[in-house]
Amino acid sequence: MGSRIEEQERMIELVRQGACKRALQEMDEKAVQKMRPEQVSRLLSALIPFRSRPAREIEELVFQNGRWSWTEKDEEGFWLHEQIIRGGRVDMAAKAAERIRKREAGDSGLSFVWAELVVYLLDKCQRLPARNMLE
Repeated sequence: MGSRIEEQERMIELVRQGACKRALQEMDEKAVQKMRPEQVSRLLSALIPFRSRPAREIEELVFQNGRWSWTEKDEEGFWLHEQIIRGGRVDMAAKAAERIRKREAGDSGLSFVWAELVVYLLDKCQRLPARNMLE
């Protein structure tokens, strides 16, 4: 089990260094499904500054298959949704909002995350994702 966690940590570090293409080659949906929620949160956090095609493919893989912890904070004390907002990643915010709407709608503890994402999407004139959340 230790080797799997070490391998996942190595993939997160590759993404942090900007080697998203290499990380994508070693990653599949089963690997993402096996990641702990804290690791998935750290992986998403590491992807925020990158907008390359491999980074977007990793994002899609994670958003479809990963489980992440909304309460996981980074080194500066910001939650994942705050990191996404601070990074100006409207596309990631829309995907995160969709995830909350579909899979985690029954979790009342996420209402503050949901509200902040809706306000951010509305502020950035992203009407469709905001409307979907409000519906």
